Amino acid sequence: MSPLHFRESTTPPVFPPAATKKDTPAIPDPQVFTITTLQPVESGLPTVSQCAVHLELLEAFARLRHQVDKEEAFSEIFGEDPEKNLWWRAVVEVAVGRFGIWWQAVNGELKAREEGEAGMSNKGSGVKMLPRDLLPPLDVLMVWHSYMLNPRRYNEDCIWFGMCEMMNVALPYEYIHEAIDEDKWDYKLSGHATRYWEKISRQAPDILEEILWKSPPKKFVECPACAREIDVFICEVELEKRKRGWISEEFAVHCEGCGMGITMESLCAGKFRKDIKSLIEGGEDLRMRITSLDLQGATYLHPSSPTSFDVLNSLNTLIRTTFPEPPTIQSHPTLASIIAQLGTHPILPLLQSCYVETPTPYSLNLSLAVLRQGSFVDKMHHHLWIRSPALMGRLPLDSISLVRARPETRSVVLINPPDTSGFLQRAVNRYETYFSLFKLHPGKILVPTIDIDLVWHSALLTPVTYREYCKNVAGRFIDHNDKLSEDTLDDGVEYTSAAFEEATGGEEYRKCLCWNCETSLNEKVKPGGGKERWKFWEKVAGNEKERLVRVRVEYYRAAEKRRRSGMAGLEREGLFAAMKKK
Repeated sequence: MSPLHFRESTTPPVFPPAATKKDTPAIPDPQVFTITTLQPVESGLPTVSQCAVHLELLEAFARLRHQVDKEEAFSEIFGEDPEKNLWWRAVVEVAVGRFGIWWQAVNGELKAREEGEAGMSNKGSGVKMLPRDLLPPLDVLMVWHSYMLNPRRYNEDCIWFGMCEMMNVALPYEYIHEAIDEDKWDYKLSGHATRYWEKISRQAPDILEEILWKSPPKKFVECPACAREIDVFICEVELEKRKRGWISEEFAVHCEGCGMGITMESLCAGKFRKDIKSLIEGGEDLRMRITSLDLQGATYLHPSSPTSFDVLNSLNTLIRTTFPEPPTIQSHPTLASIIAQLGTHPILPLLQSCYVETPTPYSLNLSLAVLRQGSFVDKMHHHLWIRSPALMGRLPLDSISLVRARPETRSVVLINPPDTSGFLQRAVNRYETYFSLFKLHPGKILVPTIDIDLVWHSALLTPVTYREYCKNVAGRFIDHNDKLSEDTLDDGVEYTSAAFEEATGGEEYRKCLCWNCETSLNEKVKPGGGKERWKFWEKVAGNEKERLVRVRVEYYRAAEKRRRSGMAGLEREGLFAAMKKK
């Protein structure tokens, strides 16, 4: 249930609307973005402010999805979509194509700057952050974000494609915060970034504008048999032609050159054959995918130990000896026929996953990665922690009569650096404990709670420091896998919960993370049983501190409802007046 929708109170307070915006509270409080650094941190542990910007970014992604769902003009471009899934899948596919343009261009630009001036290195840290003028459009950023949340695939692909600059670049939290409007979560590029994007792509920064004002988007595929380039629509409008659209699960077209029936499977097999051919003909220095990073996250050029690449080297040797001549479409027409020749090898399933359902050049199906992350975006939008009174800071409940709003900052909380007490700081602390379990429980599947996963995602967006953090805390590189089965996750949660509570002396792992319970923790009030505890006002009438917490939560909830409805905000002093009222 949404934090906005379980108000069954009998006597809720009424908060007066504000006359002007300056009389309304700043939610989230601006200090959350400055209380800790937004710059990459060498320790590898994400900061409270970085996690707050990440929450903002996820809201911007949710807004983009909402815009797509309500854009009725897409019915003429992609066809009817009653369940609002087809349009989004098509837009994501277009975004992946736009990402490819940006990714390659920016890597070259960064390399040129590195060779020229000081480049993008942050003083004193050695960690590189994407420059402000190279910040991409929101849809491109969304693809990059999902890509980096699969760290082994991202790092391997950076090596495979020669994108060594991008492999070490961090998400620029500071510049993303500048680009996002705090009220509507609208994302807007600066003038310099807009001009750079238009220069390299000849496309509009706004993906919806790009799609709506041009011809229906297409994709070019190469025939596995004759190498003829074929253009196909991302999505066919007419139902009877849907299979010819790229995003169709049953995609199938015929090559006009050789007559071959092209499917996703045939494209995946063609990709595998091409990679094997490159391995055979490229000399001893060339390697297959997923064999350039060892289990410590070290690259082949800088191994963590002389033997750390033995198993990966043996896979390359196996492929070379199995295929003294490159496989052809006649000898090995399918993925299964290629895999069957290789027999068994401990790394073979991982290599195979780079080709199954992945016909594009990347080792990861980026479209599916974005769609999978959509579930996490929905969860963040549902919890809406970025608007929560528990986000950070507290009120001095023992001296509430002295509390007043601070007009110079529009703040309604008290924050005393370095005290960053609040939901985000607790999440960072819990992530730190959770990650230490990887070293204590090697070989076990450890499943994060959703607040810990938020911090983990934030850590992954600075690849260099994440790799170091893995080595220092876990003793090995830890991949982030978002494709585990429900049964595996359920078993892993039980084990992780017990391990976490043992490591912390009994701290609750799977706790309620609603606004009410988290705000109670901020104010050092015992939560007392989750949402039902807060269902009726009379239940807290006898406890003054609980009443004060409940008033604050109700105020934030009412302010958010008015924001969503486009109504004027609430008077800041109204919160304090309600808290002082007995």
